[in-house]
Amino acid sequence: MVKIVIGGKEYSYPEGWHDVTLGQYMDALKAYTKPKALDLLENAETKEKASKILEEQVAPNYAEIAEFYKKYCHFWTKIPLELLGTIEGEQVSLTGWDENKASYDGWKWIEALYIQIRNNFMHSKAQNMVEVDHIEHNGQKWYLPEKHMKKSTVNGFIEVSQAEHIAKQVEGNQAAALPKMVCILLRKTKGAKYDPRQMQREGLFMSLTMDKVQRIGFFLCKLNERSLQNFLIYTGILHLSQLRHSSEQGVVKLPSNLGG
Repeated sequence: MVKIVIGGKEYSYPEGWHDVTLGQYMDALKAYTKPKALDLLENAETKEKASKILEEQVAPNYAEIAEFYKKYCHFWTKIPLELLGTIEGEQVSLTGWDENKASYDGWKWIEALYIQIRNNFMHSKAQNMVEVDHIEHNGQKWYLPEKHMKKSTVNGFIEVSQAEHIAKQVEGNQAAALPKMVCILLRKTKGAKYDPRQMQREGLFMSLTMDKVQRIGFFLCKLNERSLQNFLIYTGILHLSQLRHSSEQGVVKLPSNLGG
């Protein structure tokens, strides 16, 4: 955790996702909602586009964005909301996250604090995008399915289907699906098959840190990619088989997008 000092009192905020549990993250989803204008600004692809969004959408809605900054900073630092609302005009020392140990006057410090916490999370997430075959939780190893579920069994098919459904929810920013994703993929023993009772274990994993959840999510993304590749290979083989069968019968149908 990173320490900051405000008016002689010490607070802290996450240095990265390793400082946050799945339960805390789920609580964060209910604690604040990022304004659309700010989301568009942060995802602008060019400076020109960012400037346009800033002028046309952020500036007219800055009161809503400022309120979001307060809720966000309150949640992650536990600085009282009433303090965040009345500290304008006072100097605030943000130590521990800047070599210069910067101080800010007035409102700008809240925006700076938001940006720093957000950047910590973004940098941490980038480091967590690695492939693993297990994670450790509460002193126990929990295993991910072997070989990205390559074995073709009925249970395996059901498992992949469920995992892909959860993957689509996660990719669609339906973060409420994260506990289900963890339950589906983590096993007590290496090579264990999926058991529907796994879905009753959400409470067990709420203390799992988010860096590990993100590694599980990365595994799921890779699984989804491989499943798509396998599907394309399968349909390709099926198509060739159909062509071969038609050829043996003396009829060959070319795909409609060929020829002139």
